[in-house]
Amino acid sequence: MTETWPPFQFEEDGEIKGVVVDLMVLMLERVGSSQNRDDIRIYPWARAYSNVQNRENTILFSTTRTREREKLFKWVGPIFQDTTVLIARKERNIKIGKAADLQKYRFATVIDDVGEQYLQRYGIPLSKMSRNSDRVASIRMLTLKRADLIVQSWQGFTVDAESLGHDPDEFEVVFTIDKADMCLVFYKETPDWIIKKFQTALDNLLEQGVMAELKKKYADILSP
Repeated sequence: MTETWPPFQFEEDGEIKGVVVDLMVLMLERVGSSQNRDDIRIYPWARAYSNVQNRENTILFSTTRTREREKLFKWVGPIFQDTTVLIARKERNIKIGKAADLQKYRFATVIDDVGEQYLQRYGIPLSKMSRNSDRVASIRMLTLKRADLIVQSWQGFTVDAESLGHDPDEFEVVFTIDKADMCLVFYKETPDWIIKKFQTALDNLLEQGVMAELKKKYADILSP
């Protein structure tokens, strides 16, 4: 399972594709699985995140590795690192000099996304978050001035904003939250021998430079 997050995972012309989707397909081949691209499903993040915690034989990607999540899953990775930031409309001229400044604002978040965990680390309660099913809904809240800030990666934001007809130059990063590894997560009772096979497949593919090739393939989306 995955969510919509170009260029890493998305659907186009009825096909699920992207940097990590293609990497996942190669991993399935390497471990000898009978599953392929057709078996990958895109769901809203909260649904997929719940499924992988409660359903056997499930995998979710790409998932940020945090201490809060560590014991919930079995992990394979890292695939790459991602930086999570707070984004505002430039016209607001929001300045955040210290973490305490965050208490002044309203946030649009994705339900059970790592952004919510990060904000809670800074003492922001869920009551100050407008929780949405996906990133696009959060961006809409920001553009409609129903939220002051959204929390996600800048690269992913620019793709989503453009898909909604907005110029990314109308927005800016006002605070860097954290940088963390992105991984595959497996249902927590998955046998260790399966985890080992997937980890070995991933390590071999990364050593062979496959990630660089896939980034070139989706370079038009990766470019700012």
